Amino acid sequence: MRIVIAGAGEVGSHLAKMLSDEDRDIIVIDNDEKKLFALDSYNLKTCLGECTSFKTLQNNGVSNCGLFIAVTPYETRNILACSIAKSMGAEKTVARIDNYEFLRPEYLAEVKDKYAHVVTVEDGTIEGGLGSAVSEWLSDKVNAPRLTRLGIPDEFVHQGTVAQLKHQCGIDAESIADTICKILNQK
Repeated sequence: MRIVIAGAGEVGSHLAKMLSDEDRDIIVIDNDEKKLFALDSYNLKTCLGECTSFKTLQNNGVSNCGLFIAVTPYETRNILACSIAKSMGAEKTVARIDNYEFLRPEYLAEVKDKYAHVVTVEDGTIEGGLGSAVSEWLSDKVNAPRLTRLGIPDEFVHQGTVAQLKHQCGIDAESIADTICKILNQK
């Protein structure tokens, strides 16, 4: 399966590294040559370019990809890139977004109709956050997508550095990428 990843930041790079071990055709697109250079030793291809460029996406076979993942730091770029990839023929798309405006019913209805799985990541407690709101809205919908909520559990968390605590709670880049890979392998 061809997988195109837009964004070679922490999450995108970790996803690419993990997926490159699984004998898949992985292509990473980013506009930062240094980030792409760091991926040179892995079994994947890199492309210096913009993930919202039709030409870049076309040249990297997005029309034949089973999965397009947009994980740049910019949610509007991620949404646009996924929309373009889907219109070009990508089978499945994943966009990293973190804007609470997407809790509006019209956006949630679109999520329900277009996506098979939704992952929410809280930088705070799981209870009462974005994931809870999405879960509540989806709870009485027919054919609702699966929901995975990541965040700090509503319980005591042992002391440590911020990086250690994020890893312990599953909200560091590596843990988020691991969760996404597990979800992809379930399908």
